[in-house]
Amino acid sequence: MSARVLIGAALVTVWVTTGGNFIAFKIALEDFPPVLMMALRLSLAGLLLVAAAHIVSAARPSTSQLARGALAGILLLALGQGGIV
Repeated sequence: MSARVLIGAALVTVWVTTGGNFIAFKIALEDFPPVLMMALRLSLAGLLLVAAAHIVSAARPSTSQLARGALAGILLLALGQGGIV
């Protein structure tokens, strides 16, 4: 594939993903509280990242790396995005 086709496909993917998020959030926030919706969204993103790492055979993180990552995630959820909602 040429570079133009790949760039066009990437732009369309970003447009559809971004537009789809706004529609999904509008529908979901009618049924779920904002903090629960945020937690579900971040959990899904984490699962997708774990799946992607498994597909490319990335090295598994150590226990201390997982603990630091969990602490950072909790702080970001509680103080960062949670403070906005």
